[in-house]
Amino acid sequence: MKCELSKEKLIGYFYQDLPDEEFKGVKLHLKKCDACKMELTEFSKTTDFLKTWPDEDPGLNLKFIREKASLWSWLNPGWSIGFSWRGVAVGFAGGLALVLLILSVLNFEASYSGGEFNVKLSLLPSSDKQAEIAEDPLAVPITKREFDSFREDSYRLIQDMARESRTRNRNEYRTAFREFAQDIDYQRRQDLSWVGKGFEVVHSAHDDKIRRTNLVLQQLIQTANFQRVRPNSDPNK
Repeated sequence: MKCELSKEKLIGYFYQDLPDEEFKGVKLHLKKCDACKMELTEFSKTTDFLKTWPDEDPGLNLKFIREKASLWSWLNPGWSIGFSWRGVAVGFAGGLALVLLILSVLNFEASYSGGEFNVKLSLLPSSDKQAEIAEDPLAVPITKREFDSFREDSYRLIQDMARESRTRNRNEYRTAFREFAQDIDYQRRQDLSWVGKGFEVVHSAHDDKIRRTNLVLQQLIQTANFQRVRPNSDPNK
């Protein structure tokens, strides 16, 4: 198509899977655009041609088994966990509070770089922190300074992980859509190729029939001409 109408909208119009406003817009566009109308006609013919193909048995013996229950569902058989943003927010806040409470007792070190998450836990502070405590008597364990530092590091770590997750999901969606579009285009070319081959077979058979008919007509004409030019003989002379 040489117009701005996308193939997705044209296919959505064919299957009547568009909102009312877009459906009316495409319908008005088809009255003016011959290229889109021809494309829609070819797609309709191809769809009708594919409907005539018989369904084939895949020859696979598929067996569906029940998914194994997780440890959480086994411990809580009566709970039905549903997804909601409010529940996620409450659960995240409670989990973060619990993590802060546990890690305030331990010496916690975390880093996130290059998609890798590194965590170090120990009951005793590291040698660098021991030296810092020895040099600075005010830097004792579980101080407000360490808590604020840990909170800032945790917030920065969560932001990095969320950004990395969004980027990865966006790339996966783009790849999936690109592959889907390529598969649709490949299938369309294959269908058009099969339709073209069918037309070639019909056209070849029609031409062969015409040639045979012409050959018979030429033989009849030659026979008629031969009989007309042959002199008449009178047996009484």
